[in-house]
Amino acid sequence: GKPFTHNGKPFYRLKPDSGQLKGDDPPKYLSPKTGGCRPYFSPLLPANALAAGRDIDITEGEKKADCVNYHGFPTIGLSGVDAWRDRRNCKPDEHSRPLPELQKINWRGRKVCLVFDSDVTSKDSVRRALNDLSAWLTDQGASVLIVLLPCEIDGSKNGIDDFICRHG
Repeated sequence: GKPFTHNGKPFYRLKPDSGQLKGDDPPKYLSPKTGGCRPYFSPLLPANALAAGRDIDITEGEKKADCVNYHGFPTIGLSGVDAWRDRRNCKPDEHSRPLPELQKINWRGRKVCLVFDSDVTSKDSVRRALNDLSAWLTDQGASVLIVLLPCEIDGSKNGIDDFICRHG
């Protein structure tokens, strides 16, 4: 119900139009510098979805989370596969910590389905991020299930939103 803030202002992520940013490898999304990562709790997420013991899914991407919530699966979106952690609350000797917003959730006894894009089977960095998130959730008392989405026959990647659009 309340937006996340950064330096007293609402936190945002925005997707520039194609060609709007110049350079060899412009970012796909923009957010405030030093703003860290934030989980995405869709306005379509049922009001009681974060109550203790309720099953929930986690996927990569805000638009994907909206799609899955719309189709009746309570889902939290991450801005990327490793975006369940950042450096905002780190001690000087730490690389990253789980997001404070995720640490506030009672994961004990909750079934959590992790639904990353189908490239999890071909990209080591995505698989490592999935394993790390799974291990952290398990340590918090969640029962974690990993949902592996298939690639299309032509080899193209599927996200959960792609899969729903293509296959229902």
